[in-house]
Amino acid sequence: KSSLKLDLFSLNCVALEMKKMKVAIFGGSFNPPTVAHLSVGNSVLKAGFAKVVFVPCGFREDKKNFASNAHRWNMMQLALKDSFGQSFTTSLTAENSFSLVLDDRELKGDRMVPTGLLMQQYMQEFPSMDFHFVIGADLLDDLSSWGYYESILSKLNFVVLGRDGVRPKPSQLLNKSIWIDSNLHVSSTRVRQILEIKEKSEEEKYELEKLVTPSTLSYIQEHQLYLLS
Repeated sequence: KSSLKLDLFSLNCVALEMKKMKVAIFGGSFNPPTVAHLSVGNSVLKAGFAKVVFVPCGFREDKKNFASNAHRWNMMQLALKDSFGQSFTTSLTAENSFSLVLDDRELKGDRMVPTGLLMQQYMQEFPSMDFHFVIGADLLDDLSSWGYYESILSKLNFVVLGRDGVRPKPSQLLNKSIWIDSNLHVSSTRVRQILEIKEKSEEEKYELEKLVTPSTLSYIQEHQLYLLS
């Protein structure tokens, strides 16, 4: 009988785990948000996730030409509206039907939150959700050097994105991590590089329009962001 009870307990645990809503946390500077960021969110949803949560990081003093928290928050909202209309929310709950979430928890502080602590927050606040963290394959080699690796990160599930031809080794896919083949080469760095050019060529203007959404570009130009002083 004790063996039967144990088996039933194990089955119940598996059933509860299967019922958990799969949620991907997509953190980043989004400085500025690009069409690649939006495409990644869409690809993650297509991979079977119920929700993708975009989490702009807190202000980073180690980065040059880093837009303020308010500017990056505003640009993220505009980028999401351009691409997905009003089908996103700024509140993560299991009850609402929105699959795209924009979370400002890091922007409320004065600095970025380590990934391990960020994921710990989500897991404690939403125990009914099965969280994965979105990460580029090129960052996997350095993952063990990140803070809170042994205590938190090594136990996490990841959504690993192919980037610049880098593919993860099977041994790098920890726990229930999944791999998404993403060959997008659009980067926020390239956007800033073009914006820093005072006299842009027609080719550079055209490239810029392809890298960010129309409302994002208008906002950048209106507030004169990323210009060299």
